[in-house]
Amino acid sequence: MKNFYIIWSFIFILIAFILTIDMLNKPGTKIKKIGEIAGVNLYECKIIYNNDTHGGFHGDGEYFAKLDCSSLKNYSAILKWNKLPLNEDIKKEILVESCSIEKCTNVLERYNIPNIKNGYYYFIDRNSTYDKELNIKIYYNYSLFLFDEDNKSIYYYELDT
Repeated sequence: MKNFYIIWSFIFILIAFILTIDMLNKPGTKIKKIGEIAGVNLYECKIIYNNDTHGGFHGDGEYFAKLDCSSLKNYSAILKWNKLPLNEDIKKEILVESCSIEKCTNVLERYNIPNIKNGYYYFIDRNSTYDKELNIKIYYNYSLFLFDEDNKSIYYYELDT
């Protein structure tokens, strides 16, 4: 009888885990998370493309999403972001190249982010560690939002190293 309860407890926990993972991967959940990070209600936007390489023990990786926000009715929160172009310090952060066997690319090249002429950006640096002797950051943890006002698109990039 004890084994019966152990088996049913295991099955219940497994089902709860699977349902939780499935719920976290729904597009609405991702839009909600991206919106919370940006401080903007993005429920009317749609994810056109996304790619997540986070994994492993430390969760290092990158997440990219392109959002179509042409249905968004209220842009007032986005218009409080910084006007493009990016400042030089942020350019240094995002233009760090990542190399594969074939070639080295930066985030703009890797995800085909266009040169946005009319738009806004929001940058969140989650790294306070800086090696003053080497004049470098020890790791990179940041989120970058680029809003293309002409195409009503948001490009979201998150890096955790």
